[in-house]
Amino acid sequence: MANWKVVIACLLLSLLIGGVIYYMTKPSYPAVVNIYKWRYNQMSEPEKIQALTNYANFTLNDSIEGLDYLELLEWEHRHLVYNEIGWDRINHVWVYPDGSRYMDRPELSIPILLRGRGACGEFALLYTGLCLANNIPVRLVIDCSVKTDNRSAGDHVWNEVWIPRLARWVHIDPTEKLINQSDIYANPRPNGWNKNVNLVYAITNDDIVNVTESYN
Repeated sequence: MANWKVVIACLLLSLLIGGVIYYMTKPSYPAVVNIYKWRYNQMSEPEKIQALTNYANFTLNDSIEGLDYLELLEWEHRHLVYNEIGWDRINHVWVYPDGSRYMDRPELSIPILLRGRGACGEFALLYTGLCLANNIPVRLVIDCSVKTDNRSAGDHVWNEVWIPRLARWVHIDPTEKLINQSDIYANPRPNGWNKNVNLVYAITNDDIVNVTESYN
């Protein structure tokens, strides 16, 4: 009987140690990445995908079915216009002209279309939903860079789509309608944005990947 107690004690101790090691080595991401990961997962649900397809077909009378990644970019710009957001220096949050905080909005495909206006987050999220509805592998890319010099940093969201014939992920900025111009953010002006790109994550339904090297 004593031997069984020892075995059980050792098993419990192993589980405890394993749990501690897991939480100590578990990747930690900026809060904004976790928020966008939740939104990506929501849009991946079959009922959300079907609802978006139905909304496009029967409410907007502009089907998204069978469109490729370039056609979806054009589709998005027919139904979404850019809406600048501003920085609230007192509360340290991004806000829309109506006063609502950027992180408070659910920002899923149909609410974005209902509003019809948005910043880069809305453009990238809606484009993600459109690609998912057409079985196009898509990543949601978040620039979480921190300011280390006189250049701006962070504050942008875009996408990548998997192109089978190229066997790689291709940069798509749906807000700016930029395609395969991954160096645009770090390049100096006047041809680039001159941003300090030092921390960028790409999100899928299953993973979060550090893709900083692709953009700096």
